[in-house]
Amino acid sequence: MLVIEDEQVVLDSCRKIFSPQGCHVVTTSSTEEGLRLISDSVFDVVLADWKMPGFNGMDVVEEIDRRSSDSAIVMISGYPTVGRATEALKRGAMDYVSKPFTPEEITEAVKKAIRCKITEEKKVIGKFEKVIGIIQFPVPDIEDKAPHTIAETVARIVGVKKNDFTLVFRTGTGCAGRSLYRIWRVFWPTR
Repeated sequence: MLVIEDEQVVLDSCRKIFSPQGCHVVTTSSTEEGLRLISDSVFDVVLADWKMPGFNGMDVVEEIDRRSSDSAIVMISGYPTVGRATEALKRGAMDYVSKPFTPEEITEAVKKAIRCKITEEKKVIGKFEKVIGIIQFPVPDIEDKAPHTIAETVARIVGVKKNDFTLVFRTGTGCAGRSLYRIWRVFWPTR
């Protein structure tokens, strides 16, 4: 879990609340450092303050979602409004908690955010599985040379040259591309 918050008391509280529950809690009072950490590491949950020096909370939510679409984002704000909460949810946050919060409130918000993220990913994977069910992947025999890229795999299946098309994966959560890669690795594991 990553907590991006400019109030030390909130950082300490989150560490005290979640560490005993088995969470590895990383905290920072700098938005720039938080975004760098998100780029360098994987966090299941990101708690981010709405109002940080030099940053708009909505911009931070969008940037976190862009850099780490697998993270469940919970916005924290000492200035709660229905409009801000709605906007945060539209831009990628899974929940919104106002300060000051109780341990129960923040714990429930994190659990809800994780449940929402899992549900969202299951929907994407379900849609992808339907598509995969339609496509007939060739089962390679021992003599098959493994393709080096997913594009080579698709080219072989479709029957075109690899350079004759562009393969683009774009999803809201990033699950479909990773799932295709994993399936591709099952058919052509690295030798």
